[in-house]
Amino acid sequence: MSRLVRLAAILIVGAAIAPASFTTAGASGTKCKKFQSGMTIADCPKEGCGNETNLNLAKNRTDSATNPTSMSVADIVALDAKIDRAWSGNVDRDPIRVAGEGKAVVVEGYLLDAREQGAENCNCKWGQFRDTRIRIVPTPNDAQSKAIVAEISPRLDVDYLDAEKLQALVAAAKKAGRPLPRVRVTGWLMLDTHDAHEHPKDRATSWEVHPVTAFRVLP
Repeated sequence: MSRLVRLAAILIVGAAIAPASFTTAGASGTKCKKFQSGMTIADCPKEGCGNETNLNLAKNRTDSATNPTSMSVADIVALDAKIDRAWSGNVDRDPIRVAGEGKAVVVEGYLLDAREQGAENCNCKWGQFRDTRIRIVPTPNDAQSKAIVAEISPRLDVDYLDAEKLQALVAAAKKAGRPLPRVRVTGWLMLDTHDAHEHPKDRATSWEVHPVTAFRVLP
């Protein structure tokens, strides 16, 4: 057997046994664009990067949630009963939309906390543009096990995008012995299929208001 033939045989066998995790970006997802000076979040496509394109598209809506349906925190948690635990990652969103995803909603509750997310695939993993993640509970004394998550995207011009300002409101209320700030969140109902197959530890459900299109601190 010639050296060329032997080399070809090795390459074929190697390809056959190579782990799936070593597939190319084209086969497993979109390669993240490198951030360059002067870029804005608009330079990151709504598909984001990575292998959860369908989830990224759900997160990156930019249309306003008009004529929203009023839902309580408990109403959103109750949607857990509709989750198919096989839904994960880049699953087709059609059956999730049947369960409620993409519905314009408005929710009132109490702001438990807020934080800036890390660099995520939906934002091309650009640390310059991050979501603000807030947790809302139904009453001022509830713990995180009762919370739902709402996320404010850097793609939308929403008040209180700054997580530090939101967290300062929480800290000031606690210091003064007042109840947690009461808030109203408007946006799109979305199931975070990144972890919907397992029960989240820091909230009541994987259903979120994401993205938030309007946010208000109530009197």
